[in-house]
Amino acid sequence: MTVQIYNYALKYLNDSDGIQPKAYSTEVEPYTGDVIELDSGDYHCVVKINRLKATNQLILSEPATSHEEAFRLASQCGHLSEM
Repeated sequence: MTVQIYNYALKYLNDSDGIQPKAYSTEVEPYTGDVIELDSGDYHCVVKINRLKATNQLILSEPATSHEEAFRLASQCGHLSEM
């Protein structure tokens, strides 16, 4: 059985320090509203997915220290209002 790997470029709504990971790979396809944990240990909510010519891009909300906090922050900031 072949495992599919999904690769994404990352864009952050708030990347003030500029040291966040630039790419993300996963065996589970993410959707808008999902929360992902990056190698940095931060959790981010996926607020949009851009299908670009060369790659796909995840637009991520502000960083959080837990899955629940990431989703709550994205909801409170209105990033998930289009869902």
